[in-house]
Amino acid sequence: MGQKKSKSVYSGVGKGALATLLKNQGITLSKEKGQHFLLNPYLLSRLCDEAKVQATEDVLEIGAGIGNLTRVIAKRARKVLAVEVDKRFQPLLEKITAPYSNVFLLYEDFLKIKGERLLSYLSAPFKVVSNIPFSSTARILQKLVELKDLLSLVVITVQKEVADKLLPPPNRHITPLSLYITFHFQIERSFLIPKGIFFPPPEVDARAIKMIPQPPPVIITDKEEFFHFLREIFRYKRKNLRNALQSSGYSPSLLPVEPDRRLETLSWEELKCLFLAVKK
Repeated sequence: MGQKKSKSVYSGVGKGALATLLKNQGITLSKEKGQHFLLNPYLLSRLCDEAKVQATEDVLEIGAGIGNLTRVIAKRARKVLAVEVDKRFQPLLEKITAPYSNVFLLYEDFLKIKGERLLSYLSAPFKVVSNIPFSSTARILQKLVELKDLLSLVVITVQKEVADKLLPPPNRHITPLSLYITFHFQIERSFLIPKGIFFPPPEVDARAIKMIPQPPPVIITDKEEFFHFLREIFRYKRKNLRNALQSSGYSPSLLPVEPDRRLETLSWEELKCLFLAVKK
């Protein structure tokens, strides 16, 4: 009979031992902050496999926690910048990463870090590999758009329901967030992670996704105004186009697409034409 695979974090430390370590440090994990550790060593390695991390590449990790993923990345990458906002993890994070001279720790809020600051540690383009805090998923995705020009590839874990909606138009699950993200990145959905794998378990399952920077699907001069328009009209995505525009305060004299269609059926090119029509 084969031996069961270990679900250790590092050096044989499993869920029970981790709970003891956290207790000894006076740390209580917060679901509100999205603190759910991915402990399974196979899945940690698989995240790096998805990113195809090479020894010549630099990697950014968002939400390093105790450093269990940091350690796996460090074995493969040239350099790792691990960002963690919760300084309670500092003793554990520094202990687990101590053997790795290519790991740099930054105890700051990732959402407030400028690209220039990241470039003082990493060479662009760099990769992102992270088990991100679920409570900050939308804001982290938006921040990654801001950093897009510095990135070669992103592999992160998100809630399964978020991953399922990160599809370009047209699709019936479309949201203003998915429009914004898929305008800038090609999204590939990867492996499913059952909620019970995490410690502590979140309310929902997760999925690893791959985000590949891409050129815009349509050429828009004023992107800020374009996405403001999309946010306004997609509040009424279940209505037909005519009613959605009226509810949003727009009244173009001529529509470039059939007024009885729903917004969720429109392509990028049709959304662009609609935006240009309301600007006239």
